[in-house]
Amino acid sequence: SSNPRCPTDGTVLREEQVFPDVFTKRELNGLHLHCTNQGCPWYGTYEALGGHSAVCEHALINCVHFQCNMKFQRSHQGEHLKSDCEYRNVKCDFCGKDVIFASMKEHVDTICEDAPVTCRYCKKDVIRKDIERHERRDCNEAPATCEYQDVGCNHDKTLKRKEQRQHLNDGLIDHSGQLLRYTLAIASQLNDFIPRPEYTGMSQKIQDDITE
Repeated sequence: SSNPRCPTDGTVLREEQVFPDVFTKRELNGLHLHCTNQGCPWYGTYEALGGHSAVCEHALINCVHFQCNMKFQRSHQGEHLKSDCEYRNVKCDFCGKDVIFASMKEHVDTICEDAPVTCRYCKKDVIRKDIERHERRDCNEAPATCEYQDVGCNHDKTLKRKEQRQHLNDGLIDHSGQLLRYTLAIASQLNDFIPRPEYTGMSQKIQDDITE
């Protein structure tokens, strides 16, 4: 690159001709001046200004979280990070994990395993990690079908689980008979494939039990 020129007379300046101006530096370092940050009472030498500026409580600084665009005086940094910054870490009230404040609603609504969610059937609040089991096994309002349909129960209407329990109690005798007949059919099929005396005897015993 081309050598710089003196801004006053245009003389080309070469590196070997340039040297620090110790006199001017000493004069500058001896100057006394005020800090330019609003509200700061500091007054000192130019030499000490650099050190002061690095710690001045009145200096405007950026938030330490790069996503945050806030600027504030250094003295307000602690309060900003504690209470104001949208990107500060806070603990979830339900699971106790650290979560970015701006993401807390999404965390509680969709992720947190210990947050309450509403059962779509009974409308009770259940923690997220238990909701699947609650709807599949415990909820009295959840839809259910008779578990004996595959062995012959002709009750094909969808029941609420609390109704299913009553249906099972009311149909105990019928279901037992259906289960026995189903077992008999399986035993007969096995007897067709592998004829053995014990299968024939079992089939006859089941037949006798059903017809008694």
